[in-house]
Amino acid sequence: MCLIILSTAIAADGAPPPRTPPVRNFLSATLGSGMVLQRAPQRAVLWGFTGNASGVVVTTKLDGVAMTTTSDATGTWRQALPATEASVSRAHTITVTASNGMRAALSNVLFGDVYLCGGQSNVRRPPARSPALLAAPC
Repeated sequence: MCLIILSTAIAADGAPPPRTPPVRNFLSATLGSGMVLQRAPQRAVLWGFTGNASGVVVTTKLDGVAMTTTSDATGTWRQALPATEASVSRAHTITVTASNGMRAALSNVLFGDVYLCGGQSNVRRPPARSPALLAAPC
């Protein structure tokens, strides 16, 4: 037996409460300190949200070099960073500020090769039993 209870608050006048848009992070939750961004020749992109405010000027600084962009009608902003060579001996700092007072800072950011790998968690054949896979070039 399954019991599902749905509850909705109703104001004294019988009207449902006004809907508020979901709160989104100024800087996308997929970005953060200690991350690795794709190195040159590609241009890494930072993005985020200024609430529902359009036309907000967002300034991004990579190691003190400033770039600006403006949020669109949905409050989304995107900033392509300059193509940056792989980090060999130092980490980078990125700060993002908006004309509406929002701000974020990222430290220990590296540039390098970024790979996304996927697979099945239910595979039961170990690589040792698949010599062709072991011999394949990467």
